[in-house]
Amino acid sequence: MKNEDKSKIAKVFHTDYHYFESWIENFAYIRNICAHYGRLYGAKLTKSPKLYKEYLKKNISNNTIFATLVNLKIVSEEENYKKFYHDLTELIARYENIELRHVGFIENWKELLKP
Repeated sequence: MKNEDKSKIAKVFHTDYHYFESWIENFAYIRNICAHYGRLYGAKLTKSPKLYKEYLKKNISNNTIFATLVNLKIVSEEENYKKFYHDLTELIARYENIELRHVGFIENWKELLKP
């Protein structure tokens, strides 16, 4: 795809195509792991998405599933994301013995992911 076309698509999501392209590659990578019954818990992702500097300053590692969730928030429609966030927080509450740091979550993750 031409860079000009990538830019037009990325503008719909209010970002630069360099970021958007890495997010799409990362979403596809995560989807493939899940589709083939791979493991995300404790995994360091080899297809890492680019993160905005504001997130890097918060010590979010871009090779974790948490980075993927941060970018998912950026590109998702508001209503869909609200449902996703609700489902995610319920799932995390149900499995409270899981150490979220193993998927890259930081201490104030709720604040960052909240719709």
